[in-house]
Amino acid sequence: MKFHFESDLKEEARIYFDKCRDKYLYSNLNDIDFAKYIKDLFPKFKNYIYGNGAYSSISYYQYFFIIYKKITGKELNCKKDIEKFVIKELVEYKINISDRYDPFYSDIYQQIEEMIEENEEYKNYYKELQNEKYQNIDIDLFLDNLSSDEIRETFYSDTIKQYNDFEIESIVKSFQANSDFYHEFFIFFSSAMDVKKQEEYDRNDNLFQAYLDFLELDENKIKKEKILKTLERQEHNCFLLQILKT
Repeated sequence: MKFHFESDLKEEARIYFDKCRDKYLYSNLNDIDFAKYIKDLFPKFKNYIYGNGAYSSISYYQYFFIIYKKITGKELNCKKDIEKFVIKELVEYKINISDRYDPFYSDIYQQIEEMIEENEEYKNYYKELQNEKYQNIDIDLFLDNLSSDEIRETFYSDTIKQYNDFEIESIVKSFQANSDFYHEFFIFFSSAMDVKKQEEYDRNDNLFQAYLDFLELDENKIKKEKILKTLERQEHNCFLLQILKT
Protein backbone atom coordinates (compact mmCIF):
# COMPACT_ATOMS: atom_id res chain seq x y z
CA MET A 1 0.00 0.00 0.00
CA LYS A 2 2.83 2.38 0.84
CA PHE A 3 4.52 1.68 -2.49
CA HIS A 4 1.32 2.30 -4.46
CA PHE A 5 0.58 5.45 -2.48
CA GLU A 6 4.06 6.85 -3.18
CA SER A 7 3.77 5.91 -6.85
CA ASP A 8 0.41 7.65 -7.13
CA LEU A 9 1.84 10.81 -5.55
CA LYS A 10 4.75 10.82 -7.95
CA GLU A 11 2.50 10.35 -10.93
CA GLU A 12 0.15 13.12 -9.80
CA ALA A 13 3.08 15.52 -9.32
CA ARG A 14 4.18 14.85 -12.89
CA ILE A 15 0.68 15.28 -14.28
CA TYR A 16 0.26 18.53 -12.36
CA PHE A 17 3.55 19.89 -13.66
CA ASP A 18 2.70 18.89 -17.24
CA LYS A 19 -0.56 20.80 -16.90
CA CYS A 20 1.37 23.87 -15.71
CA ARG A 21 3.71 23.56 -18.67
CA ASP A 22 0.78 23.31 -21.07
CA LYS A 23 -0.85 26.30 -19.44
CA TYR A 24 2.38 28.26 -19.90
CA LEU A 25 2.69 27.32 -23.57
CA TYR A 26 -0.95 27.34 -24.62
CA SER A 27 -2.70 29.58 -22.13
CA ASN A 28 -2.10 32.77 -20.15
CA LEU A 29 0.38 31.63 -17.49
CA ASN A 30 3.17 34.24 -17.37
CA ASP A 31 6.96 33.84 -17.04
CA ILE A 32 7.17 34.67 -13.33
CA ASP A 33 4.42 32.27 -12.29
CA PHE A 34 5.81 29.45 -14.44
CA ALA A 35 9.28 29.95 -12.95
CA LYS A 36 7.66 29.62 -9.52
CA TYR A 37 6.03 26.34 -10.54
CA ILE A 38 9.41 25.03 -11.72
CA LYS A 39 11.08 26.10 -8.47
CA ASP A 40 8.36 24.53 -6.31
CA LEU A 41 7.88 21.27 -8.21
CA PHE A 42 11.28 20.28 -9.61
CA PRO A 43 12.88 19.41 -6.23
CA LYS A 44 10.18 16.77 -5.88
CA PHE A 45 11.36 15.09 -9.08
CA LYS A 46 14.85 14.43 -7.73
CA ASN A 47 14.11 11.10 -6.13
CA TYR A 48 11.97 9.53 -8.84
CA ILE A 49 13.26 10.74 -12.16
CA TYR A 50 12.76 7.31 -13.75
CA GLY A 51 9.81 6.12 -11.69
CA ASN A 52 6.23 5.20 -12.67
CA GLY A 53 7.01 4.51 -16.29
CA ALA A 54 7.82 8.20 -16.85
CA TYR A 55 11.26 7.74 -18.32
CA SER A 56 12.40 11.21 -19.30
CA SER A 57 15.87 11.96 -20.63
CA ILE A 58 18.11 14.52 -18.94
CA SER A 59 17.36 16.87 -21.85
CA TYR A 60 13.75 17.03 -20.61
CA TYR A 61 14.92 18.53 -17.31
CA GLN A 62 17.61 20.70 -18.85
CA TYR A 63 14.98 22.30 -21.07
CA PHE A 64 13.28 23.66 -17.94
CA PHE A 65 16.57 24.59 -16.29
CA ILE A 66 17.25 26.81 -19.29
CA ILE A 67 13.77 28.38 -19.21
CA TYR A 68 14.08 29.08 -15.47
CA LYS A 69 17.47 30.75 -15.92
CA LYS A 70 16.19 32.88 -18.79
CA ILE A 71 13.27 34.09 -16.68
CA THR A 72 15.06 34.64 -13.36
CA GLY A 73 18.66 35.17 -14.44
CA LYS A 74 19.94 32.45 -12.07
CA GLU A 75 20.30 28.68 -11.86
CA LEU A 76 17.57 26.58 -10.31
CA ASN A 77 18.70 25.51 -6.82
CA CYS A 78 17.97 21.83 -7.37
CA LYS A 79 19.61 21.66 -10.83
CA LYS A 80 22.84 20.09 -9.61
CA ASP A 81 21.00 17.67 -7.31
CA ILE A 82 18.89 16.36 -10.18
CA GLU A 83 21.82 16.08 -12.58
CA LYS A 84 23.88 14.21 -9.99
CA PHE A 85 20.96 11.91 -9.30
CA VAL A 86 20.74 10.89 -12.95
CA ILE A 87 24.49 10.23 -12.93
CA LYS A 88 23.87 7.79 -10.06
CA GLU A 89 21.20 6.17 -12.20
CA LEU A 90 23.72 5.73 -14.99
CA VAL A 91 26.12 3.87 -12.70
CA GLU A 92 23.31 1.57 -11.53
CA TYR A 93 22.26 0.96 -15.12
CA LYS A 94 25.72 -0.12 -16.15
CA ILE A 95 25.99 -2.51 -13.23
CA ASN A 96 22.60 -4.07 -13.90
CA ILE A 97 22.80 -4.05 -17.67
CA SER A 98 21.70 -7.68 -17.88
CA ASP A 99 18.37 -6.72 -16.31
CA ARG A 100 17.84 -3.39 -18.00
CA TYR A 101 19.52 -3.55 -21.42
CA ASP A 102 17.25 -1.96 -23.97
CA PRO A 103 17.84 0.52 -26.82
CA PHE A 104 15.34 2.83 -25.12
CA TYR A 105 17.41 2.99 -21.94
CA SER A 106 20.59 3.19 -23.96
CA ASP A 107 19.46 6.43 -25.64
CA ILE A 108 18.54 7.98 -22.30
CA TYR A 109 21.85 7.13 -20.68
CA GLN A 110 23.88 8.21 -23.69
CA GLN A 111 22.55 11.73 -23.12
CA ILE A 112 23.70 11.55 -19.51
CA GLU A 113 27.18 10.50 -20.62
CA GLU A 114 27.30 13.48 -22.97
CA MET A 115 26.36 15.77 -20.08
CA ILE A 116 29.16 14.27 -17.95
CA GLU A 117 31.74 14.83 -20.69
CA GLU A 118 30.99 18.56 -20.68
CA ASN A 119 31.45 19.05 -16.92
CA GLU A 120 34.69 18.34 -15.05
CA GLU A 121 32.95 18.16 -11.66
CA TYR A 122 30.53 15.57 -13.01
CA LYS A 123 33.37 13.55 -14.57
CA ASN A 124 35.03 13.28 -11.16
CA TYR A 125 31.71 12.50 -9.45
CA TYR A 126 30.93 9.78 -12.01
CA LYS A 127 34.39 8.24 -11.54
CA GLU A 128 33.98 8.23 -7.75
CA LEU A 129 30.62 6.48 -8.02
CA GLN A 130 32.05 3.90 -10.40
CA ASN A 131 35.03 3.18 -8.15
CA GLU A 132 32.76 2.86 -5.15
CA LYS A 133 30.38 0.51 -6.97
CA TYR A 134 32.95 -1.68 -8.66
CA GLN A 135 34.92 -2.20 -5.46
CA ASN A 136 32.29 -4.76 -4.54
CA ILE A 137 31.89 -6.34 -7.98
CA ASP A 138 34.43 -8.43 -9.84
CA ILE A 139 34.19 -9.57 -13.42
CA ASP A 140 33.48 -13.19 -12.46
CA LEU A 141 30.41 -12.14 -10.53
CA PHE A 142 29.40 -9.85 -13.38
CA LEU A 143 29.68 -12.59 -16.04
CA ASP A 144 28.16 -15.33 -13.90
CA ASN A 145 24.90 -13.37 -13.83
CA LEU A 146 24.69 -13.16 -17.63
CA SER A 147 23.29 -15.59 -20.17
CA SER A 148 25.07 -16.09 -23.49
CA ASP A 149 22.73 -13.60 -25.18
CA GLU A 150 23.34 -11.05 -22.43
CA ILE A 151 27.12 -11.49 -22.67
CA ARG A 152 26.83 -10.75 -26.39
CA GLU A 153 24.88 -7.57 -25.62
CA THR A 154 27.78 -6.26 -23.54
CA PHE A 155 29.91 -6.18 -26.71
CA TYR A 156 27.79 -3.55 -28.44
CA SER A 157 29.59 -0.26 -29.02
CA ASP A 158 27.43 1.62 -26.50
CA THR A 159 27.90 -0.94 -23.70
CA ILE A 160 31.42 -2.30 -24.13
CA LYS A 161 33.11 0.48 -22.13
CA GLN A 162 31.88 -1.09 -18.90
CA TYR A 163 34.81 -3.52 -19.23
CA ASN A 164 37.14 -0.57 -18.65
CA ASP A 165 36.03 -0.70 -15.02
CA PHE A 166 37.71 -4.11 -14.59
CA GLU A 167 41.43 -4.74 -14.43
CA ILE A 168 42.90 -6.08 -17.68
CA GLU A 169 44.48 -8.98 -15.81
CA SER A 170 41.08 -10.04 -14.43
CA ILE A 171 39.56 -10.00 -17.93
CA VAL A 172 42.46 -12.16 -19.18
CA LYS A 173 41.65 -14.69 -16.46
CA SER A 174 38.01 -14.68 -17.56
CA PHE A 175 39.09 -15.49 -21.12
CA GLN A 176 41.01 -18.42 -19.63
CA ALA A 177 38.32 -19.71 -17.31
CA ASN A 178 34.97 -18.78 -18.84
CA SER A 179 34.35 -20.63 -22.11
CA ASP A 180 30.99 -18.91 -22.77
CA PHE A 181 32.58 -15.49 -22.41
CA TYR A 182 35.45 -16.39 -24.75
CA HIS A 183 33.14 -18.00 -27.29
CA GLU A 184 30.71 -15.06 -27.45
CA PHE A 185 33.59 -12.59 -27.74
CA PHE A 186 35.25 -14.53 -30.55
CA ILE A 187 32.05 -15.08 -32.55
CA PHE A 188 30.91 -11.47 -32.14
CA PHE A 189 34.16 -9.84 -33.25
CA SER A 190 35.09 -12.38 -35.92
CA SER A 191 31.75 -11.93 -37.68
CA ALA A 192 31.16 -9.55 -40.56
CA MET A 193 31.00 -5.92 -39.44
CA ASP A 194 30.98 -2.92 -41.75
CA VAL A 195 33.72 -0.30 -41.52
CA LYS A 196 31.43 2.35 -40.04
CA LYS A 197 30.45 -0.03 -37.23
CA GLN A 198 34.09 -0.94 -36.58
CA GLU A 199 34.96 2.73 -36.17
CA GLU A 200 32.61 2.92 -33.17
CA TYR A 201 35.04 0.78 -31.16
CA ASP A 202 38.21 1.92 -29.41
CA ARG A 203 40.96 -0.67 -29.83
CA ASN A 204 42.56 0.54 -26.60
CA ASP A 205 39.57 -0.51 -24.49
CA ASN A 206 40.44 -2.95 -21.70
CA LEU A 207 38.51 -5.81 -23.28
CA PHE A 208 40.60 -5.80 -26.46
CA GLN A 209 43.85 -5.27 -24.60
CA ALA A 210 42.98 -8.22 -22.38
CA TYR A 211 42.34 -10.43 -25.39
CA LEU A 212 45.72 -9.54 -26.88
CA ASP A 213 47.38 -10.28 -23.53
CA PHE A 214 45.51 -13.59 -23.37
CA LEU A 215 46.95 -14.62 -26.74
CA GLU A 216 50.45 -13.64 -25.62
CA LEU A 217 50.40 -16.18 -22.81
CA ASP A 218 52.91 -18.99 -23.30
CA GLU A 219 50.05 -21.48 -23.40
CA ASN A 220 48.50 -19.71 -26.41
CA LYS A 221 51.44 -18.97 -28.72
CA ILE A 222 50.34 -21.48 -31.38
CA LYS A 223 46.68 -20.67 -30.80
CA LYS A 224 47.29 -17.03 -31.77
CA GLU A 225 49.02 -18.08 -34.98
CA LYS A 226 46.16 -20.44 -35.93
CA ILE A 227 43.49 -17.85 -35.14
CA LEU A 228 45.20 -15.26 -37.31
CA LYS A 229 45.39 -17.67 -40.28
CA THR A 230 41.76 -18.69 -39.82
CA LEU A 231 40.56 -15.10 -39.79
CA GLU A 232 42.64 -14.22 -42.85
CA ARG A 233 40.95 -17.02 -44.78
CA GLN A 234 37.50 -15.60 -44.10
CA GLU A 235 35.76 -13.86 -46.96
CA HIS A 236 34.98 -10.84 -44.78
CA ASN A 237 37.29 -8.44 -42.97
CA CYS A 238 36.35 -8.70 -39.29
CA PHE A 239 37.20 -6.40 -36.39
CA LEU A 240 39.10 -9.12 -34.55
CA LEU A 241 41.48 -9.46 -37.46
CA GLN A 242 42.13 -5.73 -37.37
CA ILE A 243 42.98 -5.93 -33.68
CA LEU A 244 45.40 -8.81 -34.16
CA LYS A 245 47.16 -7.06 -37.03
CA THR A 246 47.63 -3.80 -35.11
